[in-house]
Amino acid sequence: MAFTKIEQLGSLIASLPDRVTGQADWLKAYFDANPTQIMEAFNALVDELKAATAADQIGYSAGDGINASTVQAAIAALKDMLDAAVTGTIPDGSLTGEKLGDGQVGESKLTAAVQGKLNGGHAHGSLTSDGKIGASSGRVVVTGENGALQAETKNTAHNRNFAETAGAAASASGTAGTADTVARGDHTHPTQRVRRKTALETPLADNTRYTVTESGAITLAYPAGTFECSVYVTFTGTAAGVTFPSGTLFLGSVPEWETGKSYEISIVDGVAVVAQAGDGT
Repeated sequence: MAFTKIEQLGSLIASLPDRVTGQADWLKAYFDANPTQIMEAFNALVDELKAATAADQIGYSAGDGINASTVQAAIAALKDMLDAAVTGTIPDGSLTGEKLGDGQVGESKLTAAVQGKLNGGHAHGSLTSDGKIGASSGRVVVTGENGALQAETKNTAHNRNFAETAGAAASASGTAGTADTVARGDHTHPTQRVRRKTALETPLADNTRYTVTESGAITLAYPAGTFECSVYVTFTGTAAGVTFPSGTLFLGSVPEWETGKSYEISIVDGVAVVAQAGDGT
C-alpha cells in the first residue's frame, strides 16, 4: 500500500466570491475545511506508517554490503546475514583476513583454484613451486642481476674459468695470487726451489736452507721420512757446538766448533757433511 498524498486542498480562499453577505456559518466552515483536510491526511499517514507494510514504502540507499532499495528489503537482507553468521554460512565477499585465526583453514577447505596455486600454479622468479630452476641437469646455481637465481653450465670450480697458462708459477715466498681463474686437476708445478730461513726449526724442514747466527750451542732434529737441507751457522757466544740426532752418519771428519767461526752443514736423509767455512776442512 502506497502512502496517500494531498493532491489538492478542497477549499481554496481564492475560490471565494469577492463579497459574502449573510453566510457567516458557511464561511466559518469554509475556513475550517483546509485544516481539517490536512489533519485527516496527516492522521491517515500516521496510520499508514504504523502499518506492517510501511517499511516497504520507505526508501533505502544501498551500501555497507546491503543491496536494497527499501527499509523493508534492507531489514530482510540484514536478517539473512545474521542468520547466515549464526549458522556458519557467511555471505560471499564479507569475510576479511582479520577475522581468521592462524591455522584455522585447512587444505581441505581451500578452493580448487587456491590449491592449484599452492600445488604448482605459481613460481618465484626462475624457481618453480616444485623446487626447480630451468629444465637441464648438471648445472650450478648462481645469482644474476639484482640477486635473481639462475642456472649455469657446471664446467668450473665456483663457476670460474680455467687458467690457460701452461704450468704453475713457483715463488720463493708464496703469494695468494690475483687471477680470476682456477687450476685444472692435472696441473703441474716447476721444480721446487729451496726455501730460505733465518731461524732454525724443530724439526728441520725438507728442501730448506738455514742461515743463522747463534750465541750458543744448537741441537738439530730431523723430519720424518726422506729430506734434504743445509745449515750455515755462525757462533758468536762462548759455547759453540752442534748436537746431531742419534744415528747420524758423517762423510769426513767433524771440525772443532769455535766461537767466531762459521760452519756449513749439509744433511741428506740423516747423512751429514760438515766443514768450517773458508778453510776447506
